[in-house]
Amino acid sequence: MQYAREYPTCQRNKLENVPPPGLLQPLPILQALFININIDFIEGLPKSYGKEVIFVVVDRLSKYAHFMALAHPYSAGKCL
Repeated sequence: MQYAREYPTCQRNKLENVPPPGLLQPLPILQALFININIDFIEGLPKSYGKEVIFVVVDRLSKYAHFMALAHPYSAGKCL
């Protein structure tokens, strides 16, 4: 590891072009339910009634969560 730190080619080609992180910005205050949501998929579950994926929708204001069981492979049409 010391060799890589001191090797001239590694030092010349080292990528340090990442800008410094900025200040944290506050999130906007939400005004209505289900205007701003988070979605996620939980995969890798054992099959139950032919379903093995859980589609999760969470409202950011109320923290209300809705879970839908899906069969794999799934598409957006099956989620609606």
